[in-house]
Amino acid sequence: MEITHKNSEEAGFFIAEEDGKRMGYLSYEWANPTKFAIQLHENANGRDDSPVETEVAEAKSYSAERTFSKDYTDPKDIDRALFNVACIVAHRIHFTTDNTLSHDLHILLICSR
Repeated sequence: MEITHKNSEEAGFFIAEEDGKRMGYLSYEWANPTKFAIQLHENANGRDDSPVETEVAEAKSYSAERTFSKDYTDPKDIDRALFNVACIVAHRIHFTTDNTLSHDLHILLICSR
Protein backbone atom coordinates (compact mmCIF):
# COMPACT_ATOMS: atom_id res chain seq x y z
CA MET A 1 0.00 0.00 0.00
CA GLU A 2 1.28 3.47 -0.87
CA ILE A 3 0.57 6.45 1.39
CA THR A 4 0.81 9.98 -0.05
CA HIS A 5 0.81 13.06 2.21
CA LYS A 6 0.31 16.72 1.26
CA ASN A 7 0.32 19.58 3.78
CA SER A 8 -0.20 23.35 3.75
CA GLU A 9 -0.53 26.05 6.42
CA GLU A 10 -4.30 25.47 6.69
CA ALA A 11 -4.87 21.78 5.93
CA GLY A 12 -3.51 18.56 4.56
CA PHE A 13 -4.38 15.02 3.57
CA PHE A 14 -3.18 11.43 3.31
CA ILE A 15 -4.24 9.15 0.45
CA ALA A 16 -3.84 5.37 0.70
CA GLU A 17 -3.68 3.51 -2.61
CA GLU A 18 -3.14 -0.12 -3.49
CA ASP A 19 -2.62 -1.33 -7.05
CA GLY A 20 -3.73 2.08 -8.35
CA LYS A 21 -7.03 1.94 -6.41
CA ARG A 22 -7.80 4.51 -3.71
CA MET A 23 -8.37 2.63 -0.46
CA GLY A 24 -8.77 5.58 1.88
CA TYR A 25 -8.44 9.31 2.30
CA LEU A 26 -7.71 11.24 5.49
CA SER A 27 -7.91 15.02 5.56
CA TYR A 28 -7.24 17.43 8.38
CA GLU A 29 -7.39 21.13 8.99
CA TRP A 30 -5.85 23.43 11.57
CA ALA A 31 -8.51 25.04 13.74
CA ASN A 32 -8.33 28.43 15.37
CA PRO A 33 -7.76 27.59 19.05
CA THR A 34 -9.29 30.88 20.22
CA LYS A 35 -12.53 30.31 18.31
CA PHE A 36 -12.72 26.73 19.60
CA ALA A 37 -12.11 27.86 23.19
CA ILE A 38 -14.92 30.44 22.96
CA GLN A 39 -17.36 27.84 21.59
CA LEU A 40 -16.32 25.33 24.25
CA HIS A 41 -16.85 27.95 26.98
CA GLU A 42 -20.32 28.82 25.62
CA ASN A 43 -21.35 25.15 25.45
CA ALA A 44 -19.98 24.42 28.94
CA ASN A 45 -22.16 27.23 30.28
CA GLY A 46 -25.31 25.93 28.60
CA ARG A 47 -25.41 28.50 25.81
CA ASP A 48 -26.24 26.69 22.57
CA ASP A 49 -28.93 27.55 20.03
CA SER A 50 -28.83 24.13 18.34
CA PRO A 51 -32.17 22.30 18.17
CA VAL A 52 -32.67 19.55 20.75
CA GLU A 53 -32.66 16.07 19.18
CA THR A 54 -34.84 13.59 21.04
CA GLU A 55 -34.13 10.50 18.93
CA VAL A 56 -30.84 8.66 19.19
CA ALA A 57 -29.33 8.06 15.77
CA GLU A 58 -27.10 5.14 14.91
CA ALA A 59 -23.42 6.04 15.04
CA LYS A 60 -22.11 6.72 11.55
CA SER A 61 -18.52 7.59 12.30
CA TYR A 62 -15.30 6.17 13.67
CA SER A 63 -12.91 8.21 15.76
CA ALA A 64 -9.77 8.20 17.83
CA GLU A 65 -8.13 10.86 19.89
CA ARG A 66 -4.80 11.24 21.56
CA THR A 67 -3.42 13.78 24.03
CA PHE A 68 0.32 14.21 23.78
CA SER A 69 2.65 14.80 26.70
CA LYS A 70 4.50 17.50 24.78
CA ASP A 71 3.90 19.94 21.94
CA TYR A 72 5.12 18.83 18.53
CA THR A 73 6.62 21.50 16.28
CA ASP A 74 8.62 19.40 13.81
CA PRO A 75 6.44 18.57 10.75
CA LYS A 76 7.85 15.01 10.69
CA ASP A 77 6.73 14.43 14.28
CA ILE A 78 3.29 15.86 13.50
CA ASP A 79 2.99 13.64 10.41
CA ARG A 80 3.95 10.58 12.44
CA ALA A 81 1.41 11.42 15.17
CA LEU A 82 -1.37 12.00 12.62
CA PHE A 83 -0.54 8.78 10.83
CA ASN A 84 -0.66 6.80 14.10
CA VAL A 85 -4.11 8.16 14.98
CA ALA A 86 -5.29 7.49 11.41
CA CYS A 87 -4.09 3.89 11.73
CA ILE A 88 -6.18 3.45 14.89
CA VAL A 89 -9.28 4.64 13.03
CA ALA A 90 -8.46 2.47 10.01
CA HIS A 91 -8.12 -0.54 12.32
CA ARG A 92 -11.57 0.16 13.82
CA ILE A 93 -13.10 0.49 10.36
CA HIS A 94 -11.44 -2.73 9.20
CA PHE A 95 -12.90 -4.78 12.04
CA THR A 96 -16.41 -3.29 11.97
CA THR A 97 -17.21 -3.13 8.23
CA ASP A 98 -17.26 -5.52 5.30
CA ASN A 99 -14.38 -3.63 3.60
CA THR A 100 -16.23 -3.32 0.29
CA LEU A 101 -16.13 0.49 0.31
CA SER A 102 -13.32 2.95 0.72
CA HIS A 103 -13.62 5.35 3.64
CA ASP A 104 -12.78 9.03 3.91
CA LEU A 105 -11.53 10.42 7.22
CA HIS A 106 -11.40 14.02 8.37
CA ILE A 107 -9.46 15.29 11.37
CA LEU A 108 -9.80 18.70 12.98
CA LEU A 109 -6.58 19.73 14.72
CA ILE A 110 -6.99 22.21 17.53
CA CYS A 111 -3.70 23.67 18.65
CA SER A 112 -1.75 26.86 18.67
CA ARG A 113 0.77 27.25 15.88
